[in-house]
Amino acid sequence: MSLSVSDAEGGLFSGAFGIVAIEGIPPGQLEGEVVLVDPARRRIERLLRAESTTNTLLVTERCDQLCVMCSQPPKKTHVDRFDLLERACLLAPEDMLIGISGGEPMLYKERLLTLMERTLSIRADPSFHVLTNGQHLTAADIQRLGAPEYRRVGWGIPLYSTELALHDLLVGKDGAFAQLAGGLSNLAMAGARIELRTVVMNDNVGGLPVLAGYVSSRLRFCRSLVDHVAGTCRLRENQVARPLLRPQQAVRADRGSAGSGSATRRESAAFQLSSLHGSRRLSQPCDRFDLRLEAQVRASVQRLPGADEMLRLLRMASR
Repeated sequence: MSLSVSDAEGGLFSGAFGIVAIEGIPPGQLEGEVVLVDPARRRIERLLRAESTTNTLLVTERCDQLCVMCSQPPKKTHVDRFDLLERACLLAPEDMLIGISGGEPMLYKERLLTLMERTLSIRADPSFHVLTNGQHLTAADIQRLGAPEYRRVGWGIPLYSTELALHDLLVGKDGAFAQLAGGLSNLAMAGARIELRTVVMNDNVGGLPVLAGYVSSRLRFCRSLVDHVAGTCRLRENQVARPLLRPQQAVRADRGSAGSGSATRRESAAFQLSSLHGSRRLSQPCDRFDLRLEAQVRASVQRLPGADEMLRLLRMASR
C-alpha cells in the first residue's frame, strides 16, 4: 500500500485492498512495515518492523505445557491466521529473520511447516527461527526437515534439567523430557540447526554443572546454548557433527552456519506500508551462584565456545 495523504498525526494509505487510515503514529515510522488490518475491530497490528532484528510472529496461544516461569499462560482457544501470516512473510523486508512463537507453534505442525516451505520456496532471502518445546517432531518428519529449504530454519528448544522428573515438573507435563529427547534426536537426524535454551531458577541451579556436561557431551550437535538469568548470553557455533542421543545412527554435519486504524475492507489482510506515493506457579529466579558452582560449570563447558561470557552473566545476575 502507498501513502496518499499524511500529516504529523497519521496517514491515509491506499492499495488493491482499499483504503486504510492510521492515526497516532507518523507515517514515516511505518515505512516498509508489514501490518495486519482487522476492519471489524478497527485495529492495525504491526507484524514485521522493517528496522527491527527481533520480529516474531505469534501463531497460536495454545500450548500443551504449563511452564512455571512462563509469563504468558496458554489459552484454550486458537485463532487461525496462518494464511495471513504467510502473506506477511512474503511481504517481509529483504534478509529478515522471522521468529515463530506461541503457545506451542508445533501444535499446528502441518500448517506451520507449509507456511515456511512456501515462503522459502518463493523467496531466497528470509530465514526462520522457531521456538518450540520439541515434542512434536517425529521420525516421520526427518526426511521433510532435511530438505534444502530448511537450511534457513533454526529451532530454539528449552531444556531445564537432566533430571527427568524435574524437567517435567518445571514444564507441567509428565513425559515431557522423554518426548523432547526424541524430538532433538529427530532434528539431529535431519541435520537441523538447533539452539538449546534454559532458564536458571532456584529449582534447577544446583544441577547446572550436570546440565552443562550433558550438553557438551551428549548434545554436541546443537549449535548454541542460550541461558536466561537476568540477562541473555549465547554459546556460539558449537558445531560438532555426531549426536550422542542415538550413537548407533549416522548423522549429517550441521549445515548452517499498534496503532489504531480503520479500513474500507471487511476482511483482515496483511499489507506492507510505503510512505512513497505510488509504491502456573511462578518459580523463583536464580539468587545464588557461588564460586564452587562456577568452577564446576567451567569444567563442564570448557569445550564450548563462549563459556566465559555465560559465567560473567551468571555472576552479574546473582549480585
